[in-house]
Amino acid sequence: MSSNSNDDKKQPAQPTWQLPEGIEDHIESGLINAAAGAATGAIVGAMFFKRGRGYVPALALAGVGVAIGSTVERARVSMQTK
Repeated sequence: MSSNSNDDKKQPAQPTWQLPEGIEDHIESGLINAAAGAATGAIVGAMFFKRGRGYVPALALAGVGVAIGSTVERARVSMQTK
């Protein structure tokens, strides 16, 4: 038998990875930019392409893509400068 009671207790597993510091700001910004990009794209699509099918969703997704690309680029530069 073990004389030390600490030997009987298992230590919780420590995570082997973690998110980079400050990434939460970039994620939040990306979500806000994506929502704004989707709304702007949908409005522009509705205003200029009323009769064509598929333009509104296409422009909304383009707005989301631009927002995500911008956020990733900004996060990458920010992480390289640290």
